[in-house]
Amino acid sequence: MTLGNLGLRPNCTSEPLFPPSSVYAPKNKQRLHISPNRYIIFPDIMKIYFAGSIRGGRDDAGLYQRLIALLSEHGTVLTEHVGSEGLSPTGEDALSDEEIYTRDMAWLADADAIVAEVTTPSHGVGYEVAQARARGKPVLCIYRPSAGRRLSAMLAGDPALQCESYESLEQLEPILARFLRTIP
Repeated sequence: MTLGNLGLRPNCTSEPLFPPSSVYAPKNKQRLHISPNRYIIFPDIMKIYFAGSIRGGRDDAGLYQRLIALLSEHGTVLTEHVGSEGLSPTGEDALSDEEIYTRDMAWLADADAIVAEVTTPSHGVGYEVAQARARGKPVLCIYRPSAGRRLSAMLAGDPALQCESYESLEQLEPILARFLRTIP
């Protein structure tokens, strides 16, 4: 499969921009994944920014992968790398802090909705939630009370945020679907 076969003409040449093996249509047929964190996104498809702890702790990386898969059924997840088991405890070592900030703020600005897994406390996730709220983006904060922590009062007490607890992915699926259905 080439980009030309998909009706996309990036350079008006017959050569694809990327090797054919890196282009595929996912289950939801809503986006074309070109390479990690690089997408051709169709304008009518919901763009979801998923926030989860990276430098604050990677214990939930496997859970993040499953959450991202659930979110992908509703649209394009701009931040799939958050679920990567390949991230080091310090995050993305190949990028500078400034590059990460610039990229993530651009994704946040472009997102239609933000879903933040806030069970593991993280300064970065808190910052992303605050930035999304300041931009008027709809934000869903999800957390597991069984993890032995209480949700921050700054999140739980903010009427502009939707905060939902869950114990299992099965319990979370309808919460995500209900929230994402409200996004214009």
